[in-house]
Amino acid sequence: MKKIIIITILLAMITSISSCINRAPYSFEEEDKDKIALSVFMTKDEIINKLGEDYTIITEEGMSHTDFHTKLEYDGITFHYYHDEEVMPESLLPGNILLESNDYTYNFDIELEANALSLIRYFRTQFDRYFDIHRGDFAFDLFKYRERRNGTVVDTDYIIKLIYEDGEFYISRDEISSDLKVVAISIFIPL
Repeated sequence: MKKIIIITILLAMITSISSCINRAPYSFEEEDKDKIALSVFMTKDEIINKLGEDYTIITEEGMSHTDFHTKLEYDGITFHYYHDEEVMPESLLPGNILLESNDYTYNFDIELEANALSLIRYFRTQFDRYFDIHRGDFAFDLFKYRERRNGTVVDTDYIIKLIYEDGEFYISRDEISSDLKVVAISIFIPL
């Protein structure tokens, strides 16, 4: 009887621990009603259905690592699509999302214009750091993006990059001044 109780307690503990490990930092079920929640898994048509018709869209030839680059732009957020055909495939997901407004949110709960060091600490507690193969080390301000879908946290191919107000790229967190702010976030698929 004691073995059954101990096994039951251990199973409950393992279940509890595993649910904490797979827990996303921000859930669309708990979304901030003042922000528009978006997903990296949304197609162009799904984005337009959610955000409305007040956008600009431009397709240019030869502007990226593919034959065509389409930019879907709203006030405060821009979606970049990379494709080989002139007509963008309907199911194509953005290759890069540039978030420049607090009106939108993804699977994190932050405010732009916040202190860079504080946001780096926040992202380090919520996402795994990205291993930069070019430097042979983990980047301090690049993070593997994961998102909650249908109640389950899923890994994505996307990386989160913080964009600083001074436009600089930093190698180390030690280089960042204590008053530097983050003005945008890029969520992108690395090449």
